[in-house]
Amino acid sequence: MLFDRWFTTARLVGDIVHRTGLHVIGMVKASPHLYYEFEGRRWTLNQLYRHLHAQWSRHNVMGSCVATVLTPHGPLAVRIVFVRDRRKGSKQWLALWSTNLELPDDEVVRIYGKR
Repeated sequence: MLFDRWFTTARLVGDIVHRTGLHVIGMVKASPHLYYEFEGRRWTLNQLYRHLHAQWSRHNVMGSCVATVLTPHGPLAVRIVFVRDRRKGSKQWLALWSTNLELPDDEVVRIYGKR
């Protein structure tokens, strides 16, 4: 299933994965109230980006990591793919979630682009 940023929440994604077994790809907001478990610590999306971005490329798909997010059904592993915001003049980044950890970063971006 593909979701836009407003619908990619830990609660909704966790429900879908738990109830249907389907994989989800969606853009995610950088909420200060959502934490990711990575390398034994809790991080917000902004903190995770700042921690990891120095080792990434300068291309449109910057890099990714696998982290765990807490859902009502328990922890859920997600691949977080960081991409450049391609809007004119923007120097920001965007983040996509994929519950299919087997997909490479560029495939996550390609599939999300079909949304």
